[in-house]
Amino acid sequence: MTETVSGEPHHLPPLVVYGVEERTDPREALENRMAARKVADVLRAERLEVSASMDPVLAFPPDRFEIFNLCEGEPETAFGFASAAGFFERNGYRHTGETSAVLAAAQDKWRLKEFLGQAGIDAPPGVLLKTPGDVRGWTDWPAILKRVDEHGSLHLTPRNVVFSADEAEPVAAELCGAGFRVLLEKFIDGMEISVCLLREKGELKAAGALAKDFSGIGDVRQRILSYEYKWGAAPGARETVLSMPLRPEEIPEELAGAALKAYSAIGGEVYGRVDFRMDARGRGWVIDLNPNCYAGEDGALARCWENGGGNYPDLIWRLLKLIDRGS
Repeated sequence: MTETVSGEPHHLPPLVVYGVEERTDPREALENRMAARKVADVLRAERLEVSASMDPVLAFPPDRFEIFNLCEGEPETAFGFASAAGFFERNGYRHTGETSAVLAAAQDKWRLKEFLGQAGIDAPPGVLLKTPGDVRGWTDWPAILKRVDEHGSLHLTPRNVVFSADEAEPVAAELCGAGFRVLLEKFIDGMEISVCLLREKGELKAAGALAKDFSGIGDVRQRILSYEYKWGAAPGARETVLSMPLRPEEIPEELAGAALKAYSAIGGEVYGRVDFRMDARGRGWVIDLNPNCYAGEDGALARCWENGGGNYPDLIWRLLKLIDRGS
């Protein structure tokens, strides 16, 4: 055991691993690199950027290093959420965050609906499209079209919010034509609340939440956290969405309970985020689960942690300590 600068013991020197490839949006690539640098600086650790293969990690033997896992990407990439964690597990590395099985369960949005349904968790009704023409059988408008295994809302635009089969079919055709599995589900037009979860004293707890209010946006189609919104390219979008952090005690009890139940349904036990949409009656619907949610300094997890009185370096050390998943 070695002693960290924060006073927390850990077993081996950490290696911060993250992924960037040629197809990665330059804005996302820059953010990934900045986040990895910040985490490595906090931990006084080495960092490693991977791309087409995870094999460069093998230069850092598992008996000498443990992994601070910042890998996130499309399923087909070497550094995709589940594929990267699977690589670490197959090669004997201890790594931060959730297991590859948990990450795989969350990345497939259709499979996720099955998990949530079995656990009795409210999720918007939806259908997996076999052909674009399947939208003709849908009647619950407005609806939203999503890639089943999408990362970072990459293909999510206001066009994906549709009010009729005539609107939905060409968008579905584009997504299906690109080889994606496509989900059509009920669009919940309301506030979005992201509940961040973190293991503490052996128990998963709500660390806080971020509430986003879209009521200042007139066009219903724009009331989404699209890829362009997330990367600041949508003119005026961030200014018209009211974002407010909530401390754990400010989260509605039913919502916090549903978040914990939903996350546990996929086997999550370390840290992550559960996204809800609130309908007009105040009912929360789970629209996404994000195990190993973004750990950058400006991410939801860090904002929730700091809103509760913590600081970013302590959060990073906390995530490293949770490599044992029982702390």
